[in-house]
Amino acid sequence: WLDLRDNRITALPAEIGSHRCLETLLLEGNPISELPPELGRVITLRGLNLRDCPIRFPPQHIVRQGYRSILAYLRSVLAERSVSATKTLPVVEKLQLSDLMESDVVEGDEPEDKDGLQRFRELKDQLILLDQADLKLTINHGSELLSSSGVEKSKAGVLPELQLSHLKRSEEKRTATIKELRENQALLEQRRKSLEALEKWRTAARKAWMKKMSQRKQRRQETGILEESLEDRSMKSPMVDLTGSNEDRSVRKLEK
Repeated sequence: WLDLRDNRITALPAEIGSHRCLETLLLEGNPISELPPELGRVITLRGLNLRDCPIRFPPQHIVRQGYRSILAYLRSVLAERSVSATKTLPVVEKLQLSDLMESDVVEGDEPEDKDGLQRFRELKDQLILLDQADLKLTINHGSELLSSSGVEKSKAGVLPELQLSHLKRSEEKRTATIKELRENQALLEQRRKSLEALEKWRTAARKAWMKKMSQRKQRRQETGILEESLEDRSMKSPMVDLTGSNEDRSVRKLEK
C-alpha cells in the first residue's frame, strides 16, 4: 500500500515501474495530470485511486473503465515507445561503437554487431515480458467478462427454468390446498351427518322415554284403581259377615 492522498504531488517518477510489490496506490486529491507509462509495468497493482485528480493522460474514457484499462493503456504506450526506440537503435549504437572503435579496444565490426545484438535482445526480452503481462491481463479480463456474461447467460437460461419451477410449485401448492379443502369439506360433511344421526337418535330416545313414562303412569293409574276396588271389597265383606252372625244369634235366641 502506498497512500499519497491529499498532497501536492504533480507527477509520479518513472522509477515506480520497477516496483514489484505494490498492490494499492492512493493518489486522491493530488494535482497530477499525467501518469507515467512505466506504471504499466507494475503487474502486482490491484487498486488505483485517482479521485479528484485532473488526469489528462490517460484519457478520461480510459480512466473511467478502471485500473485494468489504465494499466493496459499504459503498457500499450510503453510498447509503442519501445518499438520506436528499436527502430532508431542501430544509428545510436553505431555512433557509440564508432567511439569505441576510435579507442582501439576491439578490432573490426565485431563489437558493433555484439553490442547491437545484446541491446536488441534486451529490448526484445522487455517487449516479450510486456506482451506476456498484457496478454495475461487481457486473458484475465476476458475470462472475467466471459464469466460475467456466462453468469448472465446462465441466469437468462435458468430464468425460464426458475419460472417453470415456480409455476410448478405454485400449481402443486394450489393442488395441495384444494385437496386439503376437499378433505376438510368431507370431514365437515361427515360431522354434519354424525350430528344429524345423533339428533335423530336423541329425538327417538326422547319419544321412547316419553312413551314409556306415559305407559308407566297409565299402569300406575290402573294399579291404583284396582287397589281401591280391592280395599272397598275388603271393607264390605266383614260387615256382611257381622250382620249375618248377628242375625243367626238373634234367631238362636228366639228359638231358645
